[in-house]
Amino acid sequence: MRYVIEESHRHWSAAKKEELRRFLVLSKDLDNNLSFEDVDYKTIYEKEHALKCFEAIAYDKSKIVGYMRCFKNPSKRERWFVGDIYVLSEYRKKHIASKLYKKVIEEVMTYENAEYIEASIADDNLASIKLHEKLGFKDTRKRGKFAGFSFAPNETFYKKTLFSYLPVDAKMLHENEEIKNLISDIWATNEDGPFSEYSFDELLDKSFSDELDINLIWLGSRIVGISVTGEGLEVTLVTVK
Repeated sequence: MRYVIEESHRHWSAAKKEELRRFLVLSKDLDNNLSFEDVDYKTIYEKEHALKCFEAIAYDKSKIVGYMRCFKNPSKRERWFVGDIYVLSEYRKKHIASKLYKKVIEEVMTYENAEYIEASIADDNLASIKLHEKLGFKDTRKRGKFAGFSFAPNETFYKKTLFSYLPVDAKMLHENEEIKNLISDIWATNEDGPFSEYSFDELLDKSFSDELDINLIWLGSRIVGISVTGEGLEVTLVTVK
């Protein structure tokens, strides 16, 4: 099985589009005589709103067996939206959807400002809810808005925050006053947590001597927290949910 990121199918060859149309007809259980536009109405929104879009495809050899599409929010560039997830019936319960999602999340996180990925899920779609919760999505309990898409009254937005953890060199923290002050403010929120007996300067000294490891937690292009591990303890502090 191969999992591949592709550009929007609007730019595909006619033969490749037809292969995707046949896949969507099978996965949605539609009439095979329908045109591509009838099978895939979201292409119209992609054109009308000039949406940035990419697609993740699961191939069994050369056959499309799974498909996922992700749109960049046109009004909030830090947010991305998953608009479609389809897997052929005979390939379900093989973790294809979760592997496609992981591929999509990896791709979204290559964009500097990406902070959140969202999906709209019906409250009776228990399989989808279970998948998203397993992948770290949280129910916002709110109906979302995205471009020209329409959502059913029983749908709510599920959101995953795209944190990334990067190790930081203690010497750099000592020398970079801007980051040092930012992390110091975050550390000040750790009043009663692990390592709370250390002042921030003591924390840096222990990091400098390799007794503790410090990771900066990024959300898009922002530093929003720190993770500190060592001496059998671990603490994670973030300023956003």
